[in-house]
Amino acid sequence: MLRQSLMIIKGYIIWLQFRVKEHLDDKKFVLIVTEENEKVDQYALKYLDYVMERKYTKEALVIVSNQGTAKKVSKYHYKHQIKIKIMPFQKIKLLYKWYCMDGRRKHVVFTFVKTNKDNLLEHFINKTDINEEDVVCLALYNLREIPKK
Repeated sequence: MLRQSLMIIKGYIIWLQFRVKEHLDDKKFVLIVTEENEKVDQYALKYLDYVMERKYTKEALVIVSNQGTAKKVSKYHYKHQIKIKIMPFQKIKLLYKWYCMDGRRKHVVFTFVKTNKDNLLEHFINKTDINEEDVVCLALYNLREIPKK
């Protein structure tokens, strides 16, 4: 219990430092691409512009854990301003621990599928007929519809 609490506190400290450094507020959308499920990551990036319009944000920060993923993200073309940041995966996991406890950040989204036993994305993908695209739009981004192509 103490170890979990310390990890959550570390995640909170990482968030505070990052929020100040990147000037994060409710006008910026934060997408953390975790590389647990390539299709989920792909659709999260594909619909990033759409969700930004729906959430009334003009800028997004995409956080990845390595240079290879950063290159994949940079291949997408967006109408909105997108900034890519690399963060060590261990810090991303600590940030997620805090996020799971806090959960009030409506403009922060993680693409974790297998991490955390209560994760609904894994349940939807593995135990229903819903595909990854629908899961990203309806469960991850909480959209009311799947954008038309």
